[in-house]
Order: sequence, then structure tokens, then C-alpha cells
Amino acid sequence: MVLTEAIALGRPFVATHVGGTSDLAVWRHMLVKVGNPEALATALARYLTDPAVAAADASRAQALCAGTRSAEVISARYREIYESC
Repeated sequence: MVLTEAIALGRPFVATHVGGTSDLAVWRHMLVKVGNPEALATALARYLTDPAVAAADASRAQALCAGTRSAEVISARYREIYESC
């Protein structure tokens, strides 16, 4: 949930590859393996040293999320499910 909120707000993120994060982190450099501090440091440094890359990645993730996980998209999907019963 926190990751979806960060994306919706247009914030860059680095997450571990657990649960559904791979569905949201469409650019692999946003994901790091659990227990790999070197990969985490590299991913964080990438965004901290290049704010333009961080902003661009965040913007692309936000646009993707809006098209697949917005309130309108989700409510329409729920409506389809309920109407099919």
C-alpha cells in the first residue's frame, strides 16, 4: 500500500523484491534483492546523485499507476466483477 501511495504521489522509490512490488516496480533498478546492501546503496545513490532520473522514473511510474490502479480503474473493475455474478 505504501508503495502505491508513493507512486501515486510521483515519488521515486527503491523497494525490495518481495510480494507484489515487482508488479509496481516496472523498472528493475527500482528493485533490489532482500539482504543485498550493496544493491540498495547503488539504487539509492542513482536517485540521490541524479534528481532528473529520479523525477523521470517517478513520473513514468505515476503515469503507469494512474492507468492501471487509479480509483476509477479499480472501481470499474469491481463493477465488472459484481455485475458478472
